[in-house]
Amino acid sequence: KLPESTGVYYFYNKVGKILYVGKAINIKARITSHFSGKSETRLKPGLINDIHSIGFELCGNELLALLLECNEIKKYWPPYNNSHKRNTTNTGIYMYEDIAGFRRLCISPVKKFEKPVYTFHNIAEARNFLVEKCEEHKLCPRLCGLQKVCSDQDCDTNGICNTLDFEQIERYNLRLLSAISTLDSEKSFILSGKGKTSTEKSFVMIENGRYQGFGYYPTDSTFYSPQELKTHLQSYPDNPDIQRIINSYVRNNSQEIEYLPFAV
Repeated sequence: KLPESTGVYYFYNKVGKILYVGKAINIKARITSHFSGKSETRLKPGLINDIHSIGFELCGNELLALLLECNEIKKYWPPYNNSHKRNTTNTGIYMYEDIAGFRRLCISPVKKFEKPVYTFHNIAEARNFLVEKCEEHKLCPRLCGLQKVCSDQDCDTNGICNTLDFEQIERYNLRLLSAISTLDSEKSFILSGKGKTSTEKSFVMIENGRYQGFGYYPTDSTFYSPQELKTHLQSYPDNPDIQRIINSYVRNNSQEIEYLPFAV
């Protein structure tokens, strides 16, 4: 009775606890191989003995199955899964205004409900990015959290962070905001692909570099704007494993998805 479709499957014990989560292009074939297939796909005897029931969730395509599998493993922590079980947090670049009126940037771990300007896998990646943007847009390294003391001779902004002149501060803030505005379209995009049925399409949404989740919309409608798609969005948390899955899939399966950048 299992479907021969793409999705995520679950093995439960007799009290309903999830023992194992997997993803498959063909759910029926994959689960069958766990019980009667080759040694690399056959389940451990302990797990086989504990399985009381099987569930599944159709996804429509492999990317969504990979994303859902990752989320479910981190959410339920099944005892027989090994991958995706490390605790992971992204690093973000945040903007705030100091007492002098300067808009400043800082690097900090991404927390729930916070909205960073940009997200990265680690601190080193975030720092390298800021160094590049400081040089490109002539931003102050001290005001971008890269150094504690401003060295005039090494700074393209000539020590502007020490000024109290309102007009100079405003000009610098406008330059910083202009630099940030160029980032939105770079890291905000939609991946559109096959849905669970022929009457719908799927989408994955990345906004300001952060994974927002995925959803489905009817194929017989006109193209949805990003704001309209949000009404169909199932929200899921972001983490480095999710980012790795998306980046790898986009790189290796560009023929199966439609990449649609958008401005926030």
